[in-house]
Amino acid sequence: MKNNNGTTTKTILAALAVILCGLVIGGVAGFVSFTWYVLVLFPIGVGLVSGFILSKLSPAWNRKPLPGILLGLLAACVLYGAFHAANYGMSRTYLTADMALSMKEAGSEPDLELAGLLLDGILVEQTGHLGFTGFILLKAEYGGMLDTLLADLDIAPSPLFAWGYWLLELAIIAWLTVRGAYRRPARPALVPAAAEG
Repeated sequence: MKNNNGTTTKTILAALAVILCGLVIGGVAGFVSFTWYVLVLFPIGVGLVSGFILSKLSPAWNRKPLPGILLGLLAACVLYGAFHAANYGMSRTYLTADMALSMKEAGSEPDLELAGLLLDGILVEQTGHLGFTGFILLKAEYGGMLDTLLADLDIAPSPLFAWGYWLLELAIIAWLTVRGAYRRPARPALVPAAAEG
């Protein structure tokens, strides 16, 4: 009878490491993309970094491709969610600070809390949702990351363009991450040998 406790423990630890790496890579990518973003090249870079890290991270899937593929997909989804969440956080901070500055210029006391409530009111009015969900829906309404490109091509922004492009980005990141996770590392993994037993 085969003992699966070691494999289960390795897979759980690998999943936790993948989630942590996805949050870190996605968060950093979200902050960087707030000021610098290149269509298609950005998700390729993020996917390559994520795939490389996953290929070195854990031996849990060395002989079994399915866990590597599943962990790669998990990493891609966590990374992409963290990417958009960090972008939301940066946008919210920028917009509330800008609203508070406008209050000061109008002669009233700048209030970041009130500015945040006003921003939430705008999101609810435009999308029917608060916070992150409202932000994503509003961003999609204006074409997402494609807004400048669409304006340059004289094409009216549409949520269809944004959702399609975001799906393409996620597919690129997932493919590169899974490809890296599935590939057997050339050198031993970074996880100590003691953790294998």
